[in-house]
Amino acid sequence: MIEVDQREDGSVVDEQSVTEPASFSGEILLEAERSWHQQLGPRGVVLRLAGIYGPTRTRLVRTVADGTAAPSDTRFTNRIHVDDCAGALAHLLTLPAPEPTYLGVDHDQAPLTDVMASRIIRNDMTPKFS
Repeated sequence: MIEVDQREDGSVVDEQSVTEPASFSGEILLEAERSWHQQLGPRGVVLRLAGIYGPTRTRLVRTVADGTAAPSDTRFTNRIHVDDCAGALAHLLTLPAPEPTYLGVDHDQAPLTDVMASRIIRNDMTPKFS
């Protein structure tokens, strides 16, 4: 979600929140969503996934391990496991009248620093911070 909504105030973001891209890639993603909805009408469903992690999605762990993580980054963040992404997509395919947009994240937002600390403990890592 960071691409289409760059809030840093801890406010809750849901499917009805006004999107506020802070980057060119966020603007492109939002334009792609609009185009998708325009071309497909009610059949066009967008699933916005944020913080995807899993066996091959290890960016956060890697940045903590190699010292490129920002240890003071207190933005709130949500995560979703890659298997849950697949489950969400499968579920959306079964809906007779889906909403136009869904957020694919867990419901346990946390400061990024807490998420990094959790990964350090879970992976028995010695963090490096630049």
